[in-house]
Amino acid sequence: MARPIIDKTDNTLTELHNPADWPEKTKITEIREPWINATIFSPDNYLGSILKLCIEKRGVQKDINFAGNRVVVNFLLPLNEVIFDFHDRIKS
Repeated sequence: MARPIIDKTDNTLTELHNPADWPEKTKITEIREPWINATIFSPDNYLGSILKLCIEKRGVQKDINFAGNRVVVNFLLPLNEVIFDFHDRIKS
């Protein structure tokens, strides 16, 4: 699984495997994590629930297109949020 990478002030990179490995705030320059470009096809009556879920998962909306009674939604989402329970929640 892809893990967050911490760029520290001493110019080293640390891959996090455990929350206990998190360095002190003053030693962090940047935090990186993998993101995906998700395209979701759905009937348009589920649009509100889909948008709510994606925003709850720290998603950034890129585009929405309508075709008849269907909608295509494009979001940038953190990979970690999608792996955890996204598929189960979007189905329900």
